[in-house]
Amino acid sequence: MKNKLQENSIKQQLPKDYISVAQLNAMYKCGEFYRQRYVKGKPFKSNIRMVIGNAVHLYAKKLIQGELKAPEKTLQETGQGLYLLSRDELSELLLDEVLTEREEDFDYALKKIMTPEEWKDKIATLDYMTERVSIYCELYKDEIYPRFKDTTPIAELDANTQLDTGDGYPITIFGKLDIVMPGVGFRDLKVMGKKPAAGVADASLQFTSYAYWWYKKQGVIPEIYQDTIVGGKKKIYAMEPIKTVRTFEHLQAYEKRLEVFIRAILNKSYLPAGPDNWWCGPGKCDFAGECMYVCNPETIKEVA
Repeated sequence: MKNKLQENSIKQQLPKDYISVAQLNAMYKCGEFYRQRYVKGKPFKSNIRMVIGNAVHLYAKKLIQGELKAPEKTLQETGQGLYLLSRDELSELLLDEVLTEREEDFDYALKKIMTPEEWKDKIATLDYMTERVSIYCELYKDEIYPRFKDTTPIAELDANTQLDTGDGYPITIFGKLDIVMPGVGFRDLKVMGKKPAAGVADASLQFTSYAYWWYKKQGVIPEIYQDTIVGGKKKIYAMEPIKTVRTFEHLQAYEKRLEVFIRAILNKSYLPAGPDNWWCGPGKCDFAGECMYVCNPETIKEVA
């Protein structure tokens, strides 16, 4: 970056004094979504799938770190003997209820993620969550963990590196690696409702960001693997690992993306998603009801 960037200008407009993959993806998906979520600080609605995914990730972390023994029974049967707490507070409340039956916490948490119409089905939801987490954890223990356990893996490692902005005030790029295989590369666990489309891992900005961090720290480009649990309605299974490759050209393009992201933030250029994108509109975006770019009765009244 050739232009002088002032430290205060950057730090005041980056929501957490760093850039994360989640921030980048939000900006590329929709600038207005980014503005609402990170600049204005409005909460992003969680959902049952996210809660379940967080629980399985934490189970994987605890298993690798030796903080628990691989259970021989399901979560329902182990009861209070196994705690699966997510890094997300909402997931903690829900999953704590799954194991400890603290109904007051579950009631409070469930209201945060469910509509009034869904509220009556909370018992069915709780049963569904418990069943899914149990099955996914068993799959992870039996089919995914054996793939790399002999490499003495490291679970959940912060990936912090610096982007030189050319003005003496480098920007922190932050991420969190699921599993590190020392001297080799990293693995990332995905819990999905259906089989991912071909090429998704190759296009993942998250993987490119982690490869960038690895290269900055190690001087080499890492091996990258995606482990996937598919939780379909008819079939639940663990896919074969997907290996994806990054090159120097990928890392150079990533740096360019970071530069454009920073300039957009400094200039307050929050380009909205196109109205034909599937994620734009009521029922698809949490902020659609108050978005000036979405054609709905409320926003039309405001514009008029």
